[in-house]
Parts: sequence; C-alpha cells; structure tokens
Amino acid sequence: MFYQSSLVSHNELASFWKILPPDVRHMLVVSSLGGRHLIGVFSKIVERLPTLPPPQAEKVLSAAFDMVLAAWESDPLSHQMCRLFWSCALFRSRLPTLVRGMIIGLNHFWETPIPGGNPKVKNIIDEKFPGISQEVPPYSLAWWRHVRIMTSLCGSWGWFEDVLENSRWPSNLDFLRLRLLLDAAVFQGNRDKALKLVKRLSQSGLISPAGEEWVRGLLSCSVGDSETAFSSWRRTLMSRPWHTNLILRIYDLLHKTDCDLRLLPGSVSICIYSYNKKDALQATLCSVAESKLGDARLFVLINGSTDGSCEIARHWQEKFGKDHFALIKLPVNVGAPAARNWLMHHPMVQEADWIVYLDDDAFVPRDWLLRLGAAVKRYPEGGVYGCKVVDSENPYLIQSADYHLLRQRSRPGLVGIPPFHLSTVHHEVEDFGEFDYLRPCIHVTGCCHLFPKDVLMRCGGFDLRYSPSQFDDVDHDFQLALMKKPAIYSGFLTVRHMNNTAKIHRKDLGAGRIGQANLYKLMNKFSGKPFQEMFRWEMDLLWKDFLKKLYAVQEVLR
Repeated sequence: MFYQSSLVSHNELASFWKILPPDVRHMLVVSSLGGRHLIGVFSKIVERLPTLPPPQAEKVLSAAFDMVLAAWESDPLSHQMCRLFWSCALFRSRLPTLVRGMIIGLNHFWETPIPGGNPKVKNIIDEKFPGISQEVPPYSLAWWRHVRIMTSLCGSWGWFEDVLENSRWPSNLDFLRLRLLLDAAVFQGNRDKALKLVKRLSQSGLISPAGEEWVRGLLSCSVGDSETAFSSWRRTLMSRPWHTNLILRIYDLLHKTDCDLRLLPGSVSICIYSYNKKDALQATLCSVAESKLGDARLFVLINGSTDGSCEIARHWQEKFGKDHFALIKLPVNVGAPAARNWLMHHPMVQEADWIVYLDDDAFVPRDWLLRLGAAVKRYPEGGVYGCKVVDSENPYLIQSADYHLLRQRSRPGLVGIPPFHLSTVHHEVEDFGEFDYLRPCIHVTGCCHLFPKDVLMRCGGFDLRYSPSQFDDVDHDFQLALMKKPAIYSGFLTVRHMNNTAKIHRKDLGAGRIGQANLYKLMNKFSGKPFQEMFRWEMDLLWKDFLKKLYAVQEVLR
C-alpha cells in the first residue's frame, strides 16, 4: 500500500535519522516542507540508495515515496509531481485507485479545458486577474493552478472559495476541487469546514492518514488546543519520522516555547532608518509605541527624506520624550548599510547592551522584545536574533523565516562563480504554523533583528558594497558565522512587513538588477573556502540541535 500505517515505532525515531546518508539528512534537517525541496530530497535519496545495505535502503526508499506524496498533498495541482508519480513504475503500483484516476485526469486536462466550464466563473477570474486567460488555456488545470498562486499572493481566499463553489469539475477530478476548498477554509480560519473537508479527503484517499493528522494538529494548535494537536501529531510522526518541522513543533509544544516571554538582560537601543516612507514610518512607530518597550530608547535616522518623514519623527519624539527618542537627520540617502553603520557607532546607541534594527515599514506585536528576550534566554550564544516576517496584508504569506546553507549548485547567469544556495523553503508554501519553532540557523532577515552590542562591535559594520540595500544583512550574518556565532530564529515572533518586493523574491532570490548584482557580490565574496567552512559548521550546529530535540520527542512518545 502507498499509505503505510507506520514506518517506525516509538523507540526507532532517532534510529531512522541515523541511517540516512549525511547529505540527505542535512537537507531534511533544513526542512521537510515544500514541493521542490522534497523532490530534491527524493532525488538525493535515489542517488544514494546503492550505498545503503538492503534493509536500510528499503526503509529509506519507503520514506522517500512518502515525502513525494506529502509534497503532492500540499500542492495537488503540481504538474511536476504528477509527472514524477507517473514516470515511476513503483509509484504507479502503490497509488490508490482514486488517486491514480486523478493523476490521469491531471495529465489529460493540464492544458486541455475541463468540460462544462462556467463562463461566469471565467469572467469573474479575468476581472480579478486581468490577462490570466492569455497566459494559459482557460478552464485547464494549469489555469486553475495559476489562479491558486495569484490568490495566495493577494490573500483573497473568500473570493477563491466562492469561485470554486460555483465551478463544476469531472467526477475523477472533483476531489482536487475540494482540496483547493480546504486551502480556502484553512486560510480563512474556518476550522469546522476545514475539519469536515480534511476528513472527506482522507476517506477518498487524496490525503493520507498521516497528512490528515498533520492538518488536524495544525488546526487544533491554531485555536490553542495543544493537547489535541499533540495527539494528532503523535500519529503523524509514526508514519513520517522524516517530518522535521513536526518534530520541532512538538518539541516546542512540550516545552511551551510559544508561551515564553523574557526581558532582555540589559538596556536596549532600537534603531530605525528611513528614506521617503512617511506613511510606513508612521505606522511602524505607532506599532512600536503600542508595544512593551520597558526602558528601551529609539533612534530614528532620516536618510535625506524629502516627503515629510522628519515631521513624523518629530511628532513621535514629542510623544516619547527626547530622553527615549533621538532623531538623526542626514542630508542625503546614504543607503541601508551606511545607515546601519552610522547608527551602531552613535555614542548613545553604544551605551546599550543590545541593539535592534527595525525596518521603517515593519510592524511589531506588543510582546516583540519579550519574544526576542526568550530567544536569548534559550540560546545565549547567538550572534544575532531574528523572527518570522510575513506580508503586512496577507499574514499566511511568509517573506522570511530561518535560512540555511545547502550544497552549492549552478545558477544561470553567474558563469565562473560556484554559487552557494540559501534555503527558501518558506517561499514554497503558505504558513499555518509550520514555521513556529526556535532554533539556530545561518541567517535571519534584517527586517527586525537583535544584536548583542559587544558581538556587533567585534564583527564590525555592514558592507557598503551592497548599497543602497539588499544582502548586506546576509553578508553580516555570514561574517558572524565565520566567528562561530549563530543566528537564532524565533518563529514565535511574527513581524508584518509592507515590502511588496518580497513577493517577487518568493520566485527569485536575486530578483531585480540591483539584487542580482548584489547576489553576485555575495557569492563571489563567500564562495570556496569560506562557504565550505560555514557549511560544515552550520551543518554540525543544526544537526546537534535537532538531535537533542529528536531524543526529547522520542522519550515523550514512548
């Protein structure tokens, strides 16, 4: 059977991970989510199978099949995964009858219009997303997948649900439509409807029992029912011992990491730099003012703005008082790296024990400094502490989470430079709590990050070669890594960010000419020996942290 009831027992969780080839294990420790990522893991497993003894090879191959199944469950309109299913005889032999029928239908109707398409639905979609019907054939599954992607980017899940409810698909494909309705229910917070749909989809065979329990656990956790979530996830883990994100979630659930709030041990300087974003700056400072700041002091650098940003800053300086709010004005826009450096070398900023950089279009929750304090308490060795960043209008769209180094791979357009690869799995999926965990990584976003002052001064300033912006924060975190100071990611701190260009980077890490140029500089600077040194160090760091949590979860499951 394709859907196995159990792959390991409670006592074999850690043993399963130890039989994985090291490069496969590292890819999985980075994440167990994302279609492209999991297909990459599957390909690496197939490549390494000849090196494994037969009993181990069978267990690892069985897990690899389940990874691709999980990837398809999360993105059922993926033609890439559909072709992978059908090109592999072992896959075809394990597919349930209903799923086999849907795969056949998916292949047939990928670019062929589904019969009985509703013109009213097409008109509504064309009005919402002009030009979409010129890119792919209307009513085809490729068209529907494009609609699904655009819906995700703009967060219009209620609209998407209405469109699906008024659509009719052939009987062998209708469960795919129900699967899309499940997404709409989940991301609208309609838990009752989502539970009914996931049960029906599980009964049909489109979602595996392990996948059903994973979704049930996420839905339970979203309403604070951790006991039910743990019960569901316990069953998932026995079938999917490779599920890294689940193991991290269970560990932090057991240790109540999501409830941990701590004061930072010492004084804090909050640094904001801004250039011609007066409305965003106003909203950012409003969110900061409403948060629990304690005795933290704000330093706002107006980077040569001409749009009235100085007046906004002066208004807030009056509210906070000059003892807690310093306004710094520069005559020109010096760019992000130079602005960061200017602030970190300001004598009053240096009086603090901790320095926070916050973007001028980022909105923080009330407990943001306490969340960072909790991360410091659990990982005092960190060189920088960061958060999960989501789209300001669509909170299920992740802009940044924890970044990790993967093996170098070729990249078009960068001839002669062997580039490294930063994981961007969070760009492959929407977030419904799958990235809510605390752990070390190689990089956290500069949208909102905290530094121990002494470590920041030892590491030095931000590289001006990345001006006016982009990748200076990555470069700085790499410099910290070479000092053996990890970045610490807290998925329990969510910051909303207005930066719309981040949506582009879900498709391309180096989007835009300036971005591509700065990415080239970054790769050139750290390729070769620096990359190998960072990669080995982070791989060891990540595995040791994960193994500790793996043993703790295994102990509780016994």
